[in-house]
Amino acid sequence: MRLHRLEIEGFGPFLDRQTVDFDRFAEDGIFLIAGRTGTGKSSILDAVCFALYGSVPRYEGGEKRLRSDHCEPDDRSEVVVEFSTGSGRYRVTRSPEYLRPAKRGGGLTKQASGVQLDTLDAPGVDWVTLAAKEKRVADELDEILQLSKEQFLQVILLAQNRFARFLLADSKERQVLLRRLFSTERFEDVQAR
Repeated sequence: MRLHRLEIEGFGPFLDRQTVDFDRFAEDGIFLIAGRTGTGKSSILDAVCFALYGSVPRYEGGEKRLRSDHCEPDDRSEVVVEFSTGSGRYRVTRSPEYLRPAKRGGGLTKQASGVQLDTLDAPGVDWVTLAAKEKRVADELDEILQLSKEQFLQVILLAQNRFARFLLADSKERQVLLRRLFSTERFEDVQAR
């Protein structure tokens, strides 16, 4: 999996739309997200995870703080991530649930969360929607990514203390994860025979 572009608006500390063009760093093969405490480094990683899996690990089991505290009720909250795998190029657009002004009667009403998965058509010109319902998008992404959220967090996006957790995992845990990632079952079958 390769990340190409990330757009964040009304999410975490980001009120205005911010764009991260990962392709600018593609030649280097690796890049570092650096900055002072509180500048939004972890929120960039949170946004990628939220777009792909609909949740953010550091907020599980507690208060969801996905929508920016800087947002006014009319402001939009949305994360868009573009990525590619061997099967093609994809774009996920996801927004969290939040309160917005009611269209009738005044007051606030709940804006439901939303998600849409698109793919770039063969000529690479137009985006075509593959799914726009939570369950269907999740199923499609499972097929495309071939990684559960936990595996993604251990191997692709090792945020903060997760890298240490992977390094400190016992060999059986690491073996199961790496076996799934690299499809090594056939080599184990040959060795067993």
